[in-house]
Amino acid sequence: MLELARPIRLPKSPDRKDGDLAPNYHVIRRLLRREGLPYIVGTSYLDQRIVDSVGLKTLKTQSIYRFLEMSSASTPTRGDQMLTLGTADAEVAYLLDVPLGSCIAIVTRWIYDQNDTPIYHSEGQFRGHFVQTSRRLR
Repeated sequence: MLELARPIRLPKSPDRKDGDLAPNYHVIRRLLRREGLPYIVGTSYLDQRIVDSVGLKTLKTQSIYRFLEMSSASTPTRGDQMLTLGTADAEVAYLLDVPLGSCIAIVTRWIYDQNDTPIYHSEGQFRGHFVQTSRRLR
């Protein structure tokens, strides 16, 4: 865990047109490793009402998605995800142990509740070689 705090504001969703923002959000910043190798710097914003209903202690030990399922404060109803390619700035390069300017994959996710309120937003910056996508071509 790199950071656990309340942010000043939630990043804007490029396509959110309906619904209101939650009153407050809690931010979590993590560096995840696989077999000792850092592969993602992730920043997540969670509706504070969900954090309050499930508990901060649980948030520190569960995955974000499991944590959302455990909440009685809100029900996730839809989500959006976007994948873009970028380059590692100085901080991300240091944390992921890659050269400055290395290719990274940026995965942005939004989850909304039954009132179209964004209850979860995340941005994960992955080492480029850790991300694969495939699609059957016709």
